[in-house]
Amino acid sequence: MTNAQYRILLEHLGLNAQEAGRVIGVSRRQAQRYATNDAIPRPVAKLVRLMVEYRIDPEHVEAL
Repeated sequence: MTNAQYRILLEHLGLNAQEAGRVIGVSRRQAQRYATNDAIPRPVAKLVRLMVEYRIDPEHVEAL
């Protein structure tokens, strides 16, 4: 997953970097790095794709 794809999927989920960090279990700063230039770990990419594909509410993921 590219950084641009990650940003598009987060937008689709209605998440900004801070919210995305909370949902996927990383700091806001790390979530921002994923959106700009850091490599996105495979588990993070899979989680975001599955959330979009199966229309999983980010609040449900955060509660786990």
